[in-house]
Amino acid sequence: MKFWLAYSGAFVVGGAALSLVFYIAFDAVMSGYQVSDAGAILLLIIAPALTGFLVGGITFGAFNGQAITLIEWIYLIVLLATVVGAGMSLLLSDALREMQVRWAMIITLFVGGAAILRRRAL
Repeated sequence: MKFWLAYSGAFVVGGAALSLVFYIAFDAVMSGYQVSDAGAILLLIIAPALTGFLVGGITFGAFNGQAITLIEWIYLIVLLATVVGAGMSLLLSDALREMQVRWAMIITLFVGGAAILRRRAL
C-alpha cells in the first residue's frame, strides 16, 4: 500500500509540474514570442514532459524513502520517450483526437511506470 500511495502522489505532483511548465510555455508561444517549429516542440512537448518526469521521479524517491536507481531512471526515460513519440504520431496522423491521445498517454505512463518501479519489490 505504501508503494501505491507514494507512486500516486508522485504521479500527481509530476503531473502538476508538467501542467505548470506547459501553461507557461503555451502562454509564451501564444503571446507572440517568435519560435520555430522545433522550438515549439521543445517548449510545448519536451520541456513539460521532462519536467514532470524529473519532479515525479524525485518526489517518488522522497515519498517512498528509497531513491530511484540509475537503471530505473533509464527504463523510465525510455518509456517516456516511447509513449510521447507514439502519442505524437497518433495525433499528427489524425488517428486519434487530442483528448484520446492525452488519456492514452496518461494511463500508459501510469501503468508502465508502476510496473518498472514495482519490479524492485519482486
